[in-house]
Amino acid sequence: MIRLGFPTVSLYPNTGITIENHGGTITFNGKCSIGNNSYISIGSKGVVEFGSNFSATTTFRLTSYDRIVFGERISFGWDILIMDTDFHKLTKQAGGYSRGHAPVVIGSNNWFGNGCRIMKRTQTPDYCVFSAGTVLSDKVDVPEYSVIGNEQKVVVKATGVWRNIDDDTITY
Repeated sequence: MIRLGFPTVSLYPNTGITIENHGGTITFNGKCSIGNNSYISIGSKGVVEFGSNFSATTTFRLTSYDRIVFGERISFGWDILIMDTDFHKLTKQAGGYSRGHAPVVIGSNNWFGNGCRIMKRTQTPDYCVFSAGTVLSDKVDVPEYSVIGNEQKVVVKATGVWRNIDDDTITY
């Protein structure tokens, strides 16, 4: 039912798969295949839930210190990165801090081309295709059965936050 670390792509090393779990929870709700040269890192409060018929070919990298949920029939191409944490926080000019982590929820029947980056706050609808190199960091507000790619030269947030490297430890 679960197949981890098998070689499918000769361009990537046959290093198997590394799973680092600091006390979080990983749930498999059916068949799951993750190819060679892949890494999964789960924090003490991290939760990862794989829907049935999950597939990632090679160099799949997942870090969860919050929550990552995959729907059913998800397919990932090569060299994917998924993170529900920044491993730092941002200091707000008006006072306080950003949270530094948020859940990721991937809808069912999604297909991701190689090189996609999926960051905290991402939510995708069902039945979507994501072009190679797409970077996601928020709710994808499109109808089902859409193809999604990157927009170039988009300012994510223009004012109000910065990274204070002297005070960026986050609490989970």
